[in-house]
Amino acid sequence: MLTKLSLLVRGILTFKDWHLWVLDRFKLLDKSVPRLFRLRNGISFLLVQEGEIEQGFGSFQEIFIEDRYNKYYKLKPGDTVLDIGSGIGEFLVYSAKRGAKATGYETIEKRLLLSKVNLSINKCNAEVSLKKVTSLDDIAGADFLKMDIEGGEFEVFKNTKDLRKFRNIAMEFHASPEHIEEKLKAHGFGVKTEYVGEKCGYLYAIRK
Repeated sequence: MLTKLSLLVRGILTFKDWHLWVLDRFKLLDKSVPRLFRLRNGISFLLVQEGEIEQGFGSFQEIFIEDRYNKYYKLKPGDTVLDIGSGIGEFLVYSAKRGAKATGYETIEKRLLLSKVNLSINKCNAEVSLKKVTSLDDIAGADFLKMDIEGGEFEVFKNTKDLRKFRNIAMEFHASPEHIEEKLKAHGFGVKTEYVGEKCGYLYAIRK
C-alpha cells in the first residue's frame, strides 16, 4: 500500500500533467472543458468529463501508478488481452504499448467512441465493441482477462460455465467475491484477493 506522500511522488514522476490529477483528487478540477492528459512516457488521453462519459483520474492511478491489474502477471508481447469494461481505453492503450493484442467491450457508446480516439492518439491497434457481457462463454478466450464493470462481475461469473480458455484474470469487485473465488478455484485457478475498502478490492486468478 502506497503512503500518500509516495503516491504523490510517483504521480508526479508518472504524469506530465500531474496537477490535473491532484486537482481532480481534491474535486477542484473544472470538468466542463475537454482536456488532453499526458503521461511522461508519451501516452496521452483525451478526457471529456460530462454525463455518462465522466471518468475520474482513479483509473489512471490504478493502471499507470499502482499497476493494479498487472500486479501478479506482467503482460508480454504477443499476449492476448480481453478488457471487459474498457472505459475510454486506458487499459487497452496500456496493453497495446506492451505488444499485447487487446480486445475491449464497453457498454456506454460515448466512452467507446472516446476510447477509439485515444487508441488513435497513441497509435495503438485494438478492437473495441459496444457490448454488455453477461457471460464469458460466448466470447473468445485470452491470456489475460481484465474486468471492471462496477458490480456486474457477479452476474458474469454466475452465467459462465467454462473458464478454461483464460490463463490469468485481474478484476475489481464491489461486494464479497466469495462465490467467484470458489468458482475460479474449482476451475483450477490460484486466487488472491486484496481489499482497498470495506467491500471493494481486486481479485487475481492465475491458472495453476
